[in-house]
Amino acid sequence: LRSADSVASSGDWKPNPLDHTATSGAIMEMGDLDASATTLVLRTSKKLTFQQMLTVLDRVCVLANCQHAYDFVYMPWTKLAIVNFCSVDNCRLCFRAFGTSNEPHIRFVGQAVIQGLQANLALFLSKGADYMSDPGAPRIFANGQEVDMQEALNHFRISEARSKAGRPDL
Repeated sequence: LRSADSVASSGDWKPNPLDHTATSGAIMEMGDLDASATTLVLRTSKKLTFQQMLTVLDRVCVLANCQHAYDFVYMPWTKLAIVNFCSVDNCRLCFRAFGTSNEPHIRFVGQAVIQGLQANLALFLSKGADYMSDPGAPRIFANGQEVDMQEALNHFRISEARSKAGRPDL
């Protein structure tokens, strides 16, 4: 078995769920990642606040040498986060960085079922308007800064309408 450290820069690295050497004795499972993935699921061993999760994400992004790497963070439970990255490359780099990080409370990192910012926003919109005021609602980011949810949803609706009309969003 090769460790994540020995192949992290080889380009053909596949996470090995049996290799836990990078987690300082903690057991972290790494799921598979499709070539087009942008959204990850993170499971933790302890309850984290939203701010604690952002701190973990920011540390991993620094390790991956990515700035402003994510644009969607949703924590439906205190031990689960869904994170969409701004690009396939950012997702892959951060996925690899999780495999070599020393984040003690991260227990699983894998590909989410719903992929992409628009698909995650569409799922969120399907829950209804009452959900927007929920403190546990997803948070949207642009260039590392949180964006007002209503503003993000309005932009999403405009982009969706343009797409349906055959005019892609610029």
